Amino acid sequence: MQYPADWSTATAQLACRFFEPEPFTVPADSDFGGTALEVLPQEQPFDTALAGLIDTRFATTEVREQVTIGGHRGFRLELVATGEGLSEKGTQTYGYLLRRDGGGAIVIQTTAQPGETLRYRSIVDHAASTIAFFAPEPVAVSGLPEPVAQTHAALLAAAEAHDEQALEALIEPSEFRYTFGEDVPGGALAFWRTTKEQTGTDPIDTLARVLKLPYVLSQGLFVWPFAYDKEPGEMSEYELSLLGDLMPEGVSDVGYLGWRAAIRPDGRWVFFIAGD
Repeated sequence: MQYPADWSTATAQLACRFFEPEPFTVPADSDFGGTALEVLPQEQPFDTALAGLIDTRFATTEVREQVTIGGHRGFRLELVATGEGLSEKGTQTYGYLLRRDGGGAIVIQTTAQPGETLRYRSIVDHAASTIAFFAPEPVAVSGLPEPVAQTHAALLAAAEAHDEQALEALIEPSEFRYTFGEDVPGGALAFWRTTKEQTGTDPIDTLARVLKLPYVLSQGLFVWPFAYDKEPGEMSEYELSLLGDLMPEGVSDVGYLGWRAAIRPDGRWVFFIAGD
């Protein structure tokens, strides 16, 4: 993302999130915000992030305009704080909420205190127009037994191509698990189609995401993602960032219950399942 070359950004973990024309310091353990330019990744689903921004309890929405920037859909927003939230009444916010690949959203905005002018609209417009998203690089699968590596490669190719026939060919109906409930007519593919209709999330797309993450060897199975056998509280911030919205909200205290896929050492695909 481009911003003025002579501007300053925060340091350490907040670098490239807060920007000002002059050098500044972020106080330790503070609820910091309100700089001339802010870039704020949102891990919650896009619709949840939008609902939070335009919540009428906390802000009046002056402008809500649909936009597509760099292939990413979202909204251009102008908001005025009601004073019921963290911002003082009359605080103005101008910026963008854009949908990120693979889930989540990002906010690019500037803020003006009551009575001030929003001076950096053009800076925010340019920053939003130049933003680019990068997914984590697929983790090398060296060390996998050859049958597992072959099945993993075949599954990933089929999922990325959304090739249902290729996926079905890799399923052994008598062994493969896709739900903790009863089997459904049409099997796994029918179940995934229904899940997409009900939730708006396509399990086949999720399968491709899961298979690009690190794996773990657990009880004789090669399982994606690595979080499969993690206990609550064991994952670092980096590990949680890799998972993103694959970690269902509100369940981090009971471990990972999101979508996971497993392959036996002999190359048999044995489950792709979510929940508990």
